Amino acid sequence: MTTTEYLRSGPTDLEAVVETLCIAFDTDPLLTWNFPRDMANRAVHVAGFFRVTVQMILDHGGTVATTPNHEALGVWSPPGEPALGETDELRFAEALLAACGEGGERAVAIMAALAAAHPSDLPPHYHVMFAAVRPEFQFRGHSGAIGHHLALTANAEGAGVYAEASNLHTLEVWRRLGLRRRGAEIILPDGGPTLYPIWGDPGTWSLAGTRPTARRPPPSGRECAARECSRAARW
Repeated sequence: MTTTEYLRSGPTDLEAVVETLCIAFDTDPLLTWNFPRDMANRAVHVAGFFRVTVQMILDHGGTVATTPNHEALGVWSPPGEPALGETDELRFAEALLAACGEGGERAVAIMAALAAAHPSDLPPHYHVMFAAVRPEFQFRGHSGAIGHHLALTANAEGAGVYAEASNLHTLEVWRRLGLRRRGAEIILPDGGPTLYPIWGDPGTWSLAGTRPTARRPPPSGRECAARECSRAARW
């Protein structure tokens, strides 16, 4: 089975995509800052954030690449998109405010910070907004499959890849896939977390091993303590 067969792009079940994103990012520092765990109706607002954002990307030529049962997925925009005009930006912000409740202002602030930090001098590139694997499906090669699927698409067009890692573990996964840090860290206001812009030049990704393979699950608590192992990346 190739990566292209394993992952599919095109029309997707938006609610299944939202569910996976909510589960995969539940403890992510960015999401926890945007939606504190004691926030009333937190689950509803988190789902609203992902629903509005993914729909905006799809409405502007974006792609959701997902495994057959949405165990893992990636959401990205093609070169030049989303090209939001002033009216589109206002509508997107209004949709976030309506969907995210008390987290609306911070959701808008996140998107504004990403837009402001996005380098204007990059060559044509894909912009990855989300990449996620459900916790119970980790350590099975899904993150590599998503990355290689994106690499096949971008490399075929001679395009680069840009993304913002929301934590150091995700940053390391992207580095293993061939991307590198690009530009200054993005520090959100009000004690918010730090985001790490990353970049992959056209044609520089390794496409070996595109078939997902089973991997040994993480060691038990006893084994971990004995080996002093570090926590695995969630992505």
